[in-house]
Amino acid sequence: MGDGYFFSCGVCSHPGFYAELAESPTCVKCGRDPILYRDSDTIYCFLHRTEMPDSYTTTSQFILTEFHWRGHEQLFPNAKLFAIGDVDETADDAQRLPYCPQCQSAYEAWSASR
Repeated sequence: MGDGYFFSCGVCSHPGFYAELAESPTCVKCGRDPILYRDSDTIYCFLHRTEMPDSYTTTSQFILTEFHWRGHEQLFPNAKLFAIGDVDETADDAQRLPYCPQCQSAYEAWSASR
């Protein structure tokens, strides 16, 4: 394990990197800000620097979905962006994704303004 926090880009295919939070880290592959970071088992929203203790369930069906937020996700990177309605939480491809309540609020406000 590396020093500092483990950061995840969420934009490119880079698997993640270790850095200190004070360094204002950017992805070592694409140069963008990360969307989240981890310290042991705790996941944080990079944008709001808040813990993300809650999660939601989605399936691989989101890959086939065209989302209206594409191109705007940097405004609310840890909202429930890949929620696809009713999800069978026991499905073979079900997965839990963390979300940030502040990002979710920002996403809902943005969606309401469209």
